[in-house]
Amino acid sequence: MTLAHRRGTVVAARRGESGAVLVLVALSLSVLVTATAFTVDLGRISTERRNLQKIADVTALDLSRRLDGRTASQIVADPAWQAAVDNSLDRNGFDEATGTETVALGFWNVATEVFTPATSDQVPTAVRVELTTSIDYAFAPGGASPSRHAVAGQTAAEGHQVGSFAARLDSGQSSLLGALVGDALGVTVAGYDGLVGAQVSLPLLLDELDLSLGDVDEVLAADVTVAELIQAEADVLRRQGDLARADLLDGLVLALPDPDEIIRLDELLTIVPGGEEAAALASIDAQDLLNATALVANGTNLLDVPAANLDVGGQAVSVTTSVQVIEEPRWAFGPVGTTARTAQATITLEVRVEVPEVSDTEITVTLQAASAEAASTAIGCRTPQTLDLDVTTGLLSTRADISTRLSLLGVPVADVALHASTSAPPTGTPVLFDLPPDLFGVPRQAPTPATSIGTASVVTDEVDLLGLPIDGGLDPLVDALTTTVLGPVLTQVEAMVLRPLAEVLGLTVAGADVAPLAIACTGPKLIG
Repeated sequence: MTLAHRRGTVVAARRGESGAVLVLVALSLSVLVTATAFTVDLGRISTERRNLQKIADVTALDLSRRLDGRTASQIVADPAWQAAVDNSLDRNGFDEATGTETVALGFWNVATEVFTPATSDQVPTAVRVELTTSIDYAFAPGGASPSRHAVAGQTAAEGHQVGSFAARLDSGQSSLLGALVGDALGVTVAGYDGLVGAQVSLPLLLDELDLSLGDVDEVLAADVTVAELIQAEADVLRRQGDLARADLLDGLVLALPDPDEIIRLDELLTIVPGGEEAAALASIDAQDLLNATALVANGTNLLDVPAANLDVGGQAVSVTTSVQVIEEPRWAFGPVGTTARTAQATITLEVRVEVPEVSDTEITVTLQAASAEAASTAIGCRTPQTLDLDVTTGLLSTRADISTRLSLLGVPVADVALHASTSAPPTGTPVLFDLPPDLFGVPRQAPTPATSIGTASVVTDEVDLLGLPIDGGLDPLVDALTTTVLGPVLTQVEAMVLRPLAEVLGLTVAGADVAPLAIACTGPKLIG
């Protein structure tokens, strides 16, 4: 084959491929145009999503400023609420003609990152804004409905206590509680009522113990000695310029028989996540702090109260008393739902009443009080700040077991066993604080049902006449004994010993003392 023949064959073959490039270009252009169309449409959707997110963020922040401690229904019913929604959307460029908004009030769980809508009677702490708009595709039929949401809120925390020792000391009971605290610590507390009105800064107290609210777990797990805690209290008072009260506590530290007794701070404080800022603003009554320290250090041992001698209708009545505190009161800090409790305690009185040549009576009076609780239900960050507490009193029961020997001209003739009992069931009472005019650290009383062993019916359990059990026969004599001796004695013992002692322990006999300690509000800020 010649060279010319080969060249002709190649040229002919190339001529047979003419037009192939045009086909490839046409196919490529169709792909490029389609890809460009998708890119433009997807870009518009992405841009709109970013725009919606910005508007949702700003609107949620705007609306969260209106979370002011009111319930969801109260906020929504306020015409200013819907006006705030509309104004914020308009101001930030949301087109309500092509889009829709959904605004919900509720709660944000930081741990699970879940928003839960509030019911009408709940106080919301967060607001969720969801925005949706419509976009028509530029190169394809149909369109898209991009949506974005934001959650914002004002975080609020509070501190409170229920059951105040110091609240009762203005009624002349400082010597009674001073003796109780002294027995718990094993010392004589001189000048105890000198602590009345003193306040101890909680962050300064922790600082004296080389602790910080920056690490709450370390604070609650800390072990300190009784001496260290009381000395820290004294040093804080000194830093605050209260030298006289600081000196009083200095002397108490030196007198402690067991200064190395260990106390865990979580036996005194409850700080739940979110409560650090409220704790950082709080001060604690100096007397309450000393009392709680003494009771925690003593554990659940019986405490003796000095014997009391009363005169009831000319009759000498001796009373000896012991107290067992089962659970110490605490100061609590945290968001809505944080709960503080009073002590659980048992108070036992041994009463001896002797009417010469008529009767010799021994009475054991036992008061058992379960804890009262105070849980925060709402925190308001506007001015004035507000704190709503739901106070639930525990079961309170009092029983008197009576054993009396009746005599005739000094000769014993009958032994009578009787009892009286009364109780008050648990109750729930809301207590609302406006700060001001209410003040931090100043308690108010949540009333509880009245109960009195002095007015309870006395029931005869057993009567022995000359050593033989009988059924009835001495009812008139027992009735006379109840009216002239037992009733008045029980009334006076309750009024002068039992009730004052229970009250200085912070128990809910006539009502639960509850006090706000601090409110800390931050925000508004985006939280979800």
